[in-house]
Amino acid sequence: MSEAGLRLEGGEADGLLARLEAQGVLEPGQAARLAQDAMAPAVPAWLQVLQTLAAWFASLLILSSFMLPLAFVGDSALVRALVGGLLCGGALWLFRRGQLFTDQMALAFSLAGQALVVSAVGEGWSAFSGRSTTWAMLGALIAALMMVPRTARLHRTLCGLILAFDVAVVLGAGAGMALFAVALLATACALWLTRAQWAAGAARGAALPDGLLAAVARAATLAALAMPLAVSISAGTGGRVWFWAPFGGGYGASLLSVGATLVLAAVALRLLREASPRARAHALGAGLLLALASQPAPGLIVAATLFLVCFHGGQRLLAALAVLAAVLYVGEYYYRLDTTLLDKSMLLAASGLVLLGLRQGLVGSRRGVGG
Repeated sequence: MSEAGLRLEGGEADGLLARLEAQGVLEPGQAARLAQDAMAPAVPAWLQVLQTLAAWFASLLILSSFMLPLAFVGDSALVRALVGGLLCGGALWLFRRGQLFTDQMALAFSLAGQALVVSAVGEGWSAFSGRSTTWAMLGALIAALMMVPRTARLHRTLCGLILAFDVAVVLGAGAGMALFAVALLATACALWLTRAQWAAGAARGAALPDGLLAAVARAATLAALAMPLAVSISAGTGGRVWFWAPFGGGYGASLLSVGATLVLAAVALRLLREASPRARAHALGAGLLLALASQPAPGLIVAATLFLVCFHGGQRLLAALAVLAAVLYVGEYYYRLDTTLLDKSMLLAASGLVLLGLRQGLVGSRRGVGG
């Protein structure tokens, strides 16, 4: 239950909050905060935008007051690490205020502080441009640590994205990055499919709070949507698995395509666990045919899988981003020069026929149930 999502009448809200606190769902004192937030008037969107801009402007002024003396006094690694640590600590202190202005300032301080600490491993900001990945390992550790305390949703999600980026840099191009993309996809799917369970566990005081798992799920989803493009740019396919090789030729699928297909099949079986065996077999077969036709564009398989789990988990915005990513990956594949236009057209047409057949099957099953 979110603290801003309760909009009931005064007496009804007080009774509901009292029952939830008595049952142990709400922590002591949380009911009072929820009742206060429910009675508070909603802040207009234009005022939130102005507060956000003002917070970032103030943050830049404060950060410049740190950076200019730092440049004159001495730009040593120790000084950068100390200043970065102070900024990160100040960010955590500001997040405890729980206000829009202070949250935006804390976000700016946190990002600047993490960058300063990471830059301490090399000669200034050149640490990010060298071949060494020490800065990425340190950045991943700091992002993970900054993600644990209870902060704003945006901050935790950005820390998760920074963590995913740093891990991808450490793994480098090739099969490792492709397998990491599959791991991100599997993590996002597992979290969104089990959202009801871990949200209920967090309400009962489980070890991992709801906010942290939700941030991990959001960051894994966004990173998984971007990873197929990163794999394609860095290593082409990220390794291939050959299934059939007649006359010296063969049909090969990338590691990312194979892994994403397996995750898609697992998601389909999970979502259709209460359906009839015939419906499960038809849906699984259609999904595998779609994945087979979409093999040269693994981003399409990843986006389709994430759309299913995000829609199931009630994340409409992330589901819309998955649809947009699917359209972009189809366009990116169509304009690639690794295969002929005829082959691309045939695969895209096959994908469309599979989706059309799946739609007709679903419509027919609904009519059968209704009759």
